[in-house]
Amino acid sequence: MLMSIIKRTQLLIIGAGPYGLAAARLAKNRGLDYLVSGLCMSFWKQHMPAGMNLRTHCDWGKSSELEYFLQQRQLTLGQISPVPRQFFIDYVESATNSQQLNWSPEQVVQVNYEQNIFKCIMDNGDVICAQNILVATGYYDYRFIPTELAAMFPEELCTHTADCTDFSQFANQHCLIAGGRQSAFETAALLTSHAASIDLVYRHARPEFVRSDWSWTDKYMQRTRMQPGWWRDHSAEEKEAINQQFWHDGRLQLEDWLEQPVSHAKINHHPETTINGCVRQADGTLQVTLSGDQKIIVDQVICATGYSPDVQKIPFLAAGNILHSLEIYKALPALSNALESNIPGLYFTGIHGVNDFGPFLFFVAGSTAAAEIVINNIEAHINDK
Repeated sequence: MLMSIIKRTQLLIIGAGPYGLAAARLAKNRGLDYLVSGLCMSFWKQHMPAGMNLRTHCDWGKSSELEYFLQQRQLTLGQISPVPRQFFIDYVESATNSQQLNWSPEQVVQVNYEQNIFKCIMDNGDVICAQNILVATGYYDYRFIPTELAAMFPEELCTHTADCTDFSQFANQHCLIAGGRQSAFETAALLTSHAASIDLVYRHARPEFVRSDWSWTDKYMQRTRMQPGWWRDHSAEEKEAINQQFWHDGRLQLEDWLEQPVSHAKINHHPETTINGCVRQADGTLQVTLSGDQKIIVDQVICATGYSPDVQKIPFLAAGNILHSLEIYKALPALSNALESNIPGLYFTGIHGVNDFGPFLFFVAGSTAAAEIVINNIEAHINDK
């Protein structure tokens, strides 16, 4: 009979993407007893297609590690624009390997909070008992298809972009992409190598294609470091102004390098258009009605409709006793200025912190500030004991 192994740690970091790894690196530098659980950059590897690029430029990680990584490949910062997904994955893995982080590839399947300790059951049956947990999971569990679209299209012919990274399955098909952000346009561009045609439908005007400049967010990132939780004290008007800036720069503008690929003859643009109906034809194709009573025939629908975070969808929390006690606000955990929930020692980072820390935690650039906030607080509690 196999016996489960019980391990103990001060901090278990669940998730090995940019936010989890940033926290792990800082925990190691501070001498904390920590463990990272998960596969390195799994969302980026498994749910983003080859050929995709980052929206940000190669200035998110100006460090000796990045300089060394570029030197090894005989590259300069200026040559990495746009930043390929694979380049970013390779860089993160290289930096992570060089730091020799304390790592466990096993997945957490259940978390229970018992007598001030988090008891975490792993997928191999082992148990990790942690004084603190940082939930740094990514977007996959939150993929979102609007209810009206899910009801309109046959389930087997309607998929989310996170679930269709192999575009060869759409060879010679007529595809409809619903969505108007970077992922929708980039998916359309990548599909031109496989699909017969692509109808790209979005509700706003056709975006401008300009080189992005996110430097205006730098002061807010710095403020988050110096004054955690400032966002919640902002007035509704100030928050709306920042959100509108994100909307403008993130949706009404797309990267300049994308303009030529999305002008491909296979791509039919439908700006300021809604999807109003669908009828499945005798041959299995879909007759889709757009606003203005325009009708198109497609074989497959791809929803580039983003993600809708909901902490109750995290499988390992839903399987344990955490959610019974967790204070939730607008589908996300209510967090302190230290990114700590109402359950002592349970922290959340990344997308889980946007209610209390603003939209800045949607992006890779927020990972370092978030790591500092969490690790500083854990270290302070340890020193107080």
